[in-house]
Amino acid sequence: MNNSFLRQVATYFATRPGLENQCFVLPNHRSCKFLEREFDQVKDGPYITPQVMTIADFMTMSAERVVVPTVDALFILYECYTSIPGNEDYPFDKFVYWGNVVLSDFNDVDMYMVNPKELFANVREVREIVSNYIDDDLRELVRHYFGLSMEGGTAQDDEFWINNYNLVEGDDPGQVKAEYMRLWQSLSQLYEAYNARLDAEGYCSLGRIYRLAADAVKDHDPIATTGKFVFVGFNTLSTCEMAIFKRLSNRGKALFFWDNAAKAFNEEYKQNKGGRYINFLAREFPMPHDFYLEPIGDFPEIEVVGLPSNVGQAKYAFTIVDKLIADEHIKNVNNAINTAVVMPDESLFVPLLNSVSSAIGANINVTMGYPLHNSDIASLMRVVVKMHRQARRVGDDKWVYYRDDVKTVLSHPIIKTIAGIDALRITGEIDRGNLFAVPPELMEGTLMAPLFMTPASENDVEQVLAFLQSLTDFAESVLAHYRPSTAAAEAQGDDGGKNDNDGKNDDDGKNDKPKTIQEAFVGQYIDLLNRLTAAIKKYNLPPCEATLFMLIDRLASVCSVPLEGELLHGLQLMGMLETRCLDFENLIIVSANEQALPPRERGSSFISDYMRAYYNMPTAMHRETSWSYHFYRLIGRAQRLYMLYDTSDKSMGSGEVTRFVNQLRYVYKCKKIKETRLGVDLPPSSGLEIKVSKGGEGYDRLSRFRYDYGFELKKKRLSATSINEYINCGLMFYFDYIEELKVDNGDEDFMNAGTFGSIVHDTLQQLYYPDEGDEPRTGEYKVTCAMIKEFKKNRLDKVLTRKINELYLRSKDLDAALTGEASIVSVALKDYVLQAINYDIELLNDIDANFFTVLECERKHTITLTYGGVAFNFSYTADRIDRLNDGTMRMVDYKTGSDETKFNDIADLFVTTREKRCKAILQLMLYCKAYAVEHDYDGPIMPVIYSLKDMKKAGVIHGKEQLKDYREINDDFEERMGMIIKQLFDKREPFTQTAVIIPKVTPCRYCKFVDFCRR
Repeated sequence: MNNSFLRQVATYFATRPGLENQCFVLPNHRSCKFLEREFDQVKDGPYITPQVMTIADFMTMSAERVVVPTVDALFILYECYTSIPGNEDYPFDKFVYWGNVVLSDFNDVDMYMVNPKELFANVREVREIVSNYIDDDLRELVRHYFGLSMEGGTAQDDEFWINNYNLVEGDDPGQVKAEYMRLWQSLSQLYEAYNARLDAEGYCSLGRIYRLAADAVKDHDPIATTGKFVFVGFNTLSTCEMAIFKRLSNRGKALFFWDNAAKAFNEEYKQNKGGRYINFLAREFPMPHDFYLEPIGDFPEIEVVGLPSNVGQAKYAFTIVDKLIADEHIKNVNNAINTAVVMPDESLFVPLLNSVSSAIGANINVTMGYPLHNSDIASLMRVVVKMHRQARRVGDDKWVYYRDDVKTVLSHPIIKTIAGIDALRITGEIDRGNLFAVPPELMEGTLMAPLFMTPASENDVEQVLAFLQSLTDFAESVLAHYRPSTAAAEAQGDDGGKNDNDGKNDDDGKNDKPKTIQEAFVGQYIDLLNRLTAAIKKYNLPPCEATLFMLIDRLASVCSVPLEGELLHGLQLMGMLETRCLDFENLIIVSANEQALPPRERGSSFISDYMRAYYNMPTAMHRETSWSYHFYRLIGRAQRLYMLYDTSDKSMGSGEVTRFVNQLRYVYKCKKIKETRLGVDLPPSSGLEIKVSKGGEGYDRLSRFRYDYGFELKKKRLSATSINEYINCGLMFYFDYIEELKVDNGDEDFMNAGTFGSIVHDTLQQLYYPDEGDEPRTGEYKVTCAMIKEFKKNRLDKVLTRKINELYLRSKDLDAALTGEASIVSVALKDYVLQAINYDIELLNDIDANFFTVLECERKHTITLTYGGVAFNFSYTADRIDRLNDGTMRMVDYKTGSDETKFNDIADLFVTTREKRCKAILQLMLYCKAYAVEHDYDGPIMPVIYSLKDMKKAGVIHGKEQLKDYREINDDFEERMGMIIKQLFDKREPFTQTAVIIPKVTPCRYCKFVDFCRR
């Protein structure tokens, strides 16, 4: 490898006296440690270590102030905002969504030393002009000729505001704009009040610390040192940093070392923004004239590899490491410090940690802050948040939760770990009861109960604090489950009585047992909840439940769990920004996708980009410049570079590799790029030819459907549905009725077709054949037109409500008012029922008598039928059998789907290659035959389908005429049905798949066993 940048800096000072008097300032802690290591390697004999610190430590020591905690900053800003006349009653729960944007803008104002009064006056005036005077045509002209947006902000900013500033009922745009304007007009006043309040409480924002540090170096050195301040390895600078550098340089108190040796930063490549800026800094703050930075002649060997998942990238990264070891590019397996795996997307950390190969073992350094936001405990709380947001109130003080949200919480890995048995039991209760609205009482007595607590009053501080305490209690119980070995050791007295703190860590650090990563995450989360509790108590502000979760999530996003390792030992595993100033021979960059490298960060701001550019505040261009520098500097001295990216559609950037690869290829003419895509080549799915013999036990199971089967208790019955299924597909019938396989289709978000049909059928039964008290009705029942009209007017809604509560909501209170989805679905159900009722009213109006006689409804029958010489057991349940006053008997079947009611010939009932086989008519023909056999009835029976989607299609139409008597076609029907039944029970005929392959016709479209045969 070329001589590393820090090695060259250390070598420069090695032979010069006074090293101990210098104060070295670098971008981050890792670069500080690496510089100290370089001093150890280049100095001969003992030496006095110089002062080495990060830029953040330098600024804090210079300003002599304490940074305000994140939650305190938001609460203080809110109190300042509501102290401004006109904002006194503004709710915190609305403020919190845009308060963080204001804090970020204030931070930038200070860090870039902008005059706040001037800036915010301009922001206000531009917004007022745009809002009141600039029409669309002029706005477009300004954009076209001057490249300026006159929107006063981006569309993303406006969308952010409209979505989060939901103060006005009905989203009145005029009132929303008025509230928006009020904020712009008070920004300057708010800035002054906020900083005055921070001063009073002894706090300071990070940006203001930088500003105070810049002021501190005007007349004197910010930190006592007899030597110089040596600034090493910086790139893009804030205005405060630029001012400090300039003031110290003018006094001769600063030296500067810039790493601008990469080939991409050569003057010939003007288009590299990072190179242009670093060369500008090198001219503005020249390096020592006697320091020679070795130039870099060319780019490394580059291999770009596309893989279809993040886990695939992690696994392949350590496959590369193993190859580097085999090729001796990593010479010391126990200390592969010349190799780094870099993560622009730090969410790959856990997959990488789980993929470490045995060759490298534990010899890795993962000293980094892993974001708490990516931990299991944080992900659990995010699904809990969703559950609470979608909860609905029942009564005055009771809440219920949406079933799918509850099941997501119960299936989370943490819940499975600490309360798996309870979670399974409760999930079973939800499924068995078909509970769409889950009451919190189901969780009583379990560890999950605190997650289902809801504050009775969101305006009561004590209630909100109790809610926070319930979350803390839950987190404590999780932590206890992650420390079973520690608890067991303490219970057995394994510490010999030396530990008197009940298993808790001493504040002085005497208990130094290493924590598991999950312990660290949960412990940090408990600390986060305690900090939020303290802030609410201090400022006496009770945020609502949703706001609480938002604050918790925001805190988690800025917190990280420090993972302790040896910085100067082992293969380095790090984020992109941790690579500053460091050089490696072997580089593996994972998640090298566009929008991950560089990241697609674009925070919201009330200061437009063109206003930011004018005041030299950070913009999108600023971020691109910074990331361009980081990337090309990092790869400059490497010998081998591997870039892995996710090719799947779900990846960042939809599977597109980072723009830097194309720049290397086309701008820098890099010839040493090898690009490959790895993946699993799956052959296209092909259908399997499956045949199941009817021999052995299988035939015994089939024979149970026959009338002559010898064991009465084991007999089974065919139905119209099962016969229709056999006609569709013999294999489907085998799986369903011979093997009795049941497919779990999972929960459905809405009422399924079966439940919908049952409610319609049962509601109509209450009209046409109601129970006699608590007993099912028997005998004939006369239904008049007046009875139907009375039911429609006075009883329909009540009966329908009771049936929905009983069959869908599984509620014990059958008369409970319907809400939410049930209320919406009830409208459709009522419409279907009315279709049948109105049809019958018309029917009775058209005949001489105004009544018909119902013989039975929804009664199950079991008889013996014979087709093709085979007698078999058959069961049927007719929706309604009635007799008109002229003696016509009708077999009525209610259909809520799109069943065919017309057929031309008997083949339409049996042949599956027809576009729509008439399954409903076949069912009615079987019912008519069954009724005739059971009652020894040889008279006419009219099959009638009530098509409740469209009663214009009611009846059974043969050709162009209503089929008035099933016997008209029964001979042909019996012949075709006989062939089907003989084939079914023929031992020589195996069960086979349907032969239909026409996409719009095949029954495979909705088959629950399609995955078995892949048709």
